[in-house]
Amino acid sequence: MIRACPRKRADLEAEMLAGLLEAVRVLPADEDRVAGRLLRWALSEAELVGETRLGGVALRELAQRWGVSYEALKKRRQRAEARLVAWLRARVSPNGG
Repeated sequence: MIRACPRKRADLEAEMLAGLLEAVRVLPADEDRVAGRLLRWALSEAELVGETRLGGVALRELAQRWGVSYEALKKRRQRAEARLVAWLRARVSPNGG
């Protein structure tokens, strides 16, 4: 996303960090390397949505680059977008939900 919207870099990074901190807050403390895995996952989802929705990269092209099927990446993007929308709605809602 940052590559697609370089002027919004600080805002995007702040939102990603806020989302990461919220996710870490609710994870079980006994998990190994939670932050690293979560960060890689969050960045991967952000790249998926940002590249294909804002950056103009075709989903089929990204699937080929990442070595996954088009259908699998399409479903993954749908889930990522649903999580993003839910998270944004919670942040915008005056009562947090």
